[in-house]
Amino acid sequence: MPAADFFIPLGFHIERNAVRALDLKDVLAELRESESEPARVGDSYQFRVDEKVRSTLKAKPSGKSIALLRQLLEERTTVMAEHFSVALKGFEEPQFLVYRKGDFFQEHLDQLNQEPRRQVSIVIFLNGREDYRGGELTFFGLFDGPQWKSLGFSLDPEPGLLVAFRSHLLHEVRPVESGLRYTAVSWFY
Repeated sequence: MPAADFFIPLGFHIERNAVRALDLKDVLAELRESESEPARVGDSYQFRVDEKVRSTLKAKPSGKSIALLRQLLEERTTVMAEHFSVALKGFEEPQFLVYRKGDFFQEHLDQLNQEPRRQVSIVIFLNGREDYRGGELTFFGLFDGPQWKSLGFSLDPEPGLLVAFRSHLLHEVRPVESGLRYTAVSWFY
């Protein structure tokens, strides 16, 4: 499994320790105690629970964790616009996701047929390999040519790692084999 640096020459924005260790500890403690609901999938018409496509929980932490994540995203809006050479107006409400044993998200694109149109996707790993097995964030179509189209490259997660990529890039979260995988996600438009 490639380390995060493998993805930098492929156009990804990688930032280690985007969330400080001290903050990570607080956020994880809060997520473990918070209520959650099944995460939804959707298109431009409706969002719905479909556990054949996506099986994960969307946690509902207090305002403190949400404010921390919003601030992090606000501080990086200009950086993302410059890195991806796109005009960005804002970001969608961040989500905190909990993947349990067996949870996954099939191959998908984040760029939905809706307005405002998602341009850049953000995933922040809140914990790492010491806490779970499986659950790899895997990307497809990273290289030109038909032989590369279906070959996936999984990113090696690190606590606090921020990964940003274009929202039209095909990716998946493979099933978690054991433990709990915690991430925060959002989309710039």
